[in-house]
Amino acid sequence: MIGTFIRVGTGFLLGAVMVKESENVGSLYMRVRAKLSSLGAKAMETNTLVWSIVPQDDDRFALALTNPSVVDSKAVGKLLDRLVRASAHHDIPFNADARNALQVWLDDPSRPLPSQAYGRISNWFVGGQIAARNSKRGYAAKRLWSGFFCAEPIGRLTDTRDNGAVLSGPFEAWWKTQSAWQEMETGGD
Repeated sequence: MIGTFIRVGTGFLLGAVMVKESENVGSLYMRVRAKLSSLGAKAMETNTLVWSIVPQDDDRFALALTNPSVVDSKAVGKLLDRLVRASAHHDIPFNADARNALQVWLDDPSRPLPSQAYGRISNWFVGGQIAARNSKRGYAAKRLWSGFFCAEPIGRLTDTRDNGAVLSGPFEAWWKTQSAWQEMETGGD
């Protein structure tokens, strides 16, 4: 197995399919359609958020939506609130800079989403600490991530010494799957 899970569903996690090591995107697409069908979901009817990389002076992995009008700000706001509230019951709060960056983006989804914000979300459900992954915050982070993106990274996107610094190799591995999958969900639009 290779290290990427694919979100199966329409904006929120209904199930997951593990990508096989030698599997191409076409066969994966067929397996996911079968999974959707078994879940009773209408295959590929979604308001997929379509992201592109928009390097900024201080952030080469910032992402911007090509379709910001499809963002359900109320639903995303609730997920962000759950993530923040879950952190109140844990020794380490969710990073304030990331929380603020997510709120600024939510107020105007046409703005770029800083990599430190989405990188810190992913740390809670793919990081090396089992306690964090299995915490309420870990689950809330995974739920928020699956509302944003089609694919999940298998490991950390960020440097373990600097939770906000997204690393090139892990980002590129995740982005390859993310961009291919969002293209398939949207029919290449």
